[in-house]
Amino acid sequence: MPGARPDIETSRPLNEPARRSREGLFIFVIGRPGSGKSEFIRRAARRLTEEGTVRRTCRVDDCSKLWDIFRLEESSGEWKRCRKMPGGGYRVTDPSVWDELLRAVAREVGELETSSAATFVEFSRASYAAAFKNFSPDLLRRSVVAYVDCSFDTCWRRNLQRSKSSEGQDRHFVSREEMESTYRRDDREEFLRQSPAPVFVVDNESDGTEHLQAAAEVFAGKLRDVGKAGGTS
Repeated sequence: MPGARPDIETSRPLNEPARRSREGLFIFVIGRPGSGKSEFIRRAARRLTEEGTVRRTCRVDDCSKLWDIFRLEESSGEWKRCRKMPGGGYRVTDPSVWDELLRAVAREVGELETSSAATFVEFSRASYAAAFKNFSPDLLRRSVVAYVDCSFDTCWRRNLQRSKSSEGQDRHFVSREEMESTYRRDDREEFLRQSPAPVFVVDNESDGTEHLQAAAEVFAGKLRDVGKAGGTS
C-alpha cells in the first residue's frame, strides 16, 4: 500500500522460528478482547498463503472451550467456576480455568498436522509471561508472537459492537466485569522483555482496516524473507 505506514515493530530479530516452516510455524496472536486479533489473523493468513510462505493455515483459540465451561455451569446451576453477569456475558471466578484452557489449546495444537503450515494460536490473558508456560519449549522454538495493541476503552467499545455484528467463531461478548477484572491491565512490557519467541507489536488503536492490512503485509514479509534465508520456503 503506497504511502502507508505499517504500525508494527519487532521485539528482536527473527531467526530460527521462521526458518522451520517445513516443521510447521506457530503464530501466537495475543491482546485484549476486541483488540483486533481475529481480523489480523485473517489478513496475515491470507497473505502468507498468497505469497507461498506456507501451504496452508489453521487457527486454534480458547474461546469455544471457555464457552463450553459457561454452558456447563449454566446447565448445572452450580456456578462453581464462573458467574453470569446481569449486563450480559460471564465472569470467571475460578482462576485455574485460564491455565486449564491453554493446556487444552496446547493439546489440540499438538494433535494437528502442522508440516508446511502456519498455525495461529489466539488468546487473551492478564499475564502472558505466565500463559506461555503452558506451551512446550519445542513448540515455542518454532513460534513468533503478534501482540495486537489497543487501549482498554477502544477494546470495550469494539467488544460491544462485535457482539451485535460478528458471526460464528468471532461472535463472543466479554462482560464488563470480566474486562475490568482480567483485561484492564496486562504484563505487556515484561512480556516483551522476556518472551520465549520474537514478538511483533501491532498498533490497532485506529478504526478501519487499512493500517491492519499494511501491518499484516509487513508481518508476512518478514516471515517470508527469513524463511528464504533459511532455505525452507
